[in-house]
Amino acid sequence: MNYKKQEQETDSWKRLIGLLSEENNQLKNRLAEVLKNDNSKHMLAELEKFQTNFINIDELIYLLRRDVAEYDKWLQKKKSGDETDNCKIGVQLRELSQSIKTTEIKFWKLKSDFNRFLIIKNVIPGKSDNSLELI
Repeated sequence: MNYKKQEQETDSWKRLIGLLSEENNQLKNRLAEVLKNDNSKHMLAELEKFQTNFINIDELIYLLRRDVAEYDKWLQKKKSGDETDNCKIGVQLRELSQSIKTTEIKFWKLKSDFNRFLIIKNVIPGKSDNSLELI
């Protein structure tokens, strides 16, 4: 088993999860800016859906962080000679990898949908000249 490769993959996952978390926070801040605008009342239902989706992404990120940390602990034990069942871990690793990919796809679609929504509604928070600065 190539531990170095697995450690690199785990580090890559951690960076990706950190990026998704940071970008999701930026989107939530952008949403808060839109909600501060008095003109946003007519879009409240749509904005609430986005808020719910951002919260759902936060929950997925939390679960992924936990699962990656558990895998990382297992990997460290394995390096030190622990004889844990490799088949079981292999299945969990594939499931974790798939969960990360699925969450990443959901996030990028949500981000795209939110930015598209802001463009369609001509709502670009923090910009008085209507120039586009999307996240």
